[in-house]
Amino acid sequence: MSTILILGGGPPTTPESPPTFVIPRIEKAASLYHSSSKKPKLVCLSAGTAHLPPLMCPSPSGPPIYESTSCSSLLTTLDVPTESIYVETWSYDTIGNAYAALHHFVALQPHIFGTDITVITSQFHITRTRIIFDWVFPKEYNLSYISVDDEGVDETALSARYKRESDSIEGMKKAIEKWGDNIFEFITQEHDLYSAKGLMERSQCKGGGSPGGSP
Repeated sequence: MSTILILGGGPPTTPESPPTFVIPRIEKAASLYHSSSKKPKLVCLSAGTAHLPPLMCPSPSGPPIYESTSCSSLLTTLDVPTESIYVETWSYDTIGNAYAALHHFVALQPHIFGTDITVITSQFHITRTRIIFDWVFPKEYNLSYISVDDEGVDETALSARYKRESDSIEGMKKAIEKWGDNIFEFITQEHDLYSAKGLMERSQCKGGGSPGGSP
């Protein structure tokens, strides 16, 4: 295991407090880090979500508090050194998570991140995560997946999440069938969180959900 990718799940409530159900993902990553003789790199993924506004810095000139920022903050409280932590601040959904992980980190600096990649998310999110990351990452990468328990989500909300995941998986399969290996074109031409057309529509409050769903 050379690199651990930790998926976000929504805006934090404070700079050090990610959503409750994301905390087990971070704790698992820290546990794997401490139990590994050759310390892996940890990449906290996700700037935010399309569904909720970000937490803002109290200072008027301050930046938004990214999901990945709160992830990294919690990792440091679990005794993971900052030199082993990387934060990704571009993506707003699972497809973006995968694309940014590959092109902003893993493929860009292979001598740092290697090819043995572990992806951590919640149980309700693991099936779609696997489909997306297996699509985005080339075959030369050895991907493994760890799901943590769905802690911190009440029964009604969890049922709704599983339903949304099921619907999003169907949409994702259609996108993969349509676009095949043309992932860059899908991201920049089709996806409404990353394409010019989609972002312009969203700026006028016309946008719908992203093709791959969220988180």
